Amino acid sequence: MRQARPPSVESRVVVKQTSNIRDVLPFVPHRPPMVWVDEIVTFNETSGECSVVMLNGAHFLGAEGLRATSCLEFIAQAYGYCSVAYSRQKDPHAPPLKKAFLASFKDVVLADSARIAQVKVGDLVQAKFTGVRHIGPIALFNGVAVHAGEVICQAQLKVFCES
Repeated sequence: MRQARPPSVESRVVVKQTSNIRDVLPFVPHRPPMVWVDEIVTFNETSGECSVVMLNGAHFLGAEGLRATSCLEFIAQAYGYCSVAYSRQKDPHAPPLKKAFLASFKDVVLADSARIAQVKVGDLVQAKFTGVRHIGPIALFNGVAVHAGEVICQAQLKVFCES
């Protein structure tokens, strides 16, 4: 198995903190109601964090609370929005994404369904990712979804992004 190269000094430094996704929304293909990220907390070349507040009637909530599969989409969108924010920070003339979607996931570990169902309207969930490697338009990384300080989902994800 090939080892990932260590991140450069630049990639270990947080480039910017952004208060919300409005700065990057014109440059990503998602549109409401499929925008599931509320705030970009921090980002750099190989990691980032976003947050989302559970809203009444949102697609990611079911009658019993948060859907477990929604955690994977939170993590994938966190990567997408942070990578666009990083790209725009480096080059304000970078082209917008034409396509971006979750291509696959593996090694998924979910908290038990009762724990995930505890996530309710008004709660905050953080989506974090690390260790980004690029193979053409495919990004591979590890991600977690966190609620009330507890990891409720972790996985390795592949996201396809095309400019």
